[in-house]
Amino acid sequence: MQTFTKDEGRFERTAPLLKQSQIQEMGQERDRLKATLHAPPHLRNAIQDASTMFGVLKRLEQSLERDTPREYAGADLDKAVRREKELREKIKDGMPTAAEMRRNPPGALDKHMQWEARNKADIAEWKNIRRRLWASGAVESSVSDRSVANVEMLRSAGGHELSMDGAQIPVTKSYYGLGGRSSTFTDEELGLLEKVAPRLKEMIALLSADQRDEIKTSLQAEAVIQLDPASLDGLTHKEARERCRAAGLETGGSREDLVDRLKAHYGKN
Repeated sequence: MQTFTKDEGRFERTAPLLKQSQIQEMGQERDRLKATLHAPPHLRNAIQDASTMFGVLKRLEQSLERDTPREYAGADLDKAVRREKELREKIKDGMPTAAEMRRNPPGALDKHMQWEARNKADIAEWKNIRRRLWASGAVESSVSDRSVANVEMLRSAGGHELSMDGAQIPVTKSYYGLGGRSSTFTDEELGLLEKVAPRLKEMIALLSADQRDEIKTSLQAEAVIQLDPASLDGLTHKEARERCRAAGLETGGSREDLVDRLKAHYGKN
């Protein structure tokens, strides 16, 4: 019987242990190969490369024997719990925050690569301890095999992090409507909406996805106007009147009067 080989100076090995899904898939393949190789002679004789199949079967059995997470026994369970906590705190130290990973500000990639290189072996050991603790029934029942060794559970949402000035991905907030379709607004868009239509901003979570899409389109046009008031020249009389109404301006007069009124308004903002 093959046993775990721990890395020197470590409580647990760092070579990856199998996930439950892998164990199931490999077990099914092992059983299929066994059934084929031990089939009645008239079926077994039809196998063209039995030696290759025997080799695959042997490697599967070796991997299952060697890499299946085993329960911790006796005092080792307490030691494993302490070691997992120790590694967890060590891995979290200097770990890029969720905001840094999501928004990718300048320096985030270097920070992540340095953290990963510094903690590579610790992460591998932590994952294996977590898998064996799960096999020992020493992990919260709400945690699944799929997530039990996911290092993302250690990542903080924010805190001491890099400056977000120049981040590639803006801060966003998602709103969900009927059918599960979401609408995402950046902080800049929500700030602009607060400025031009504060009442609509308060109601945005109650609107349908289609209505929010219309608002986003309008906000994009609004942003262009704020950057370049001259873009108002292309408005029709009706569009100019609607924009004046939205901006809280007088809506009477010709198209030219309305456009001039809007330009004066945006020129001050």
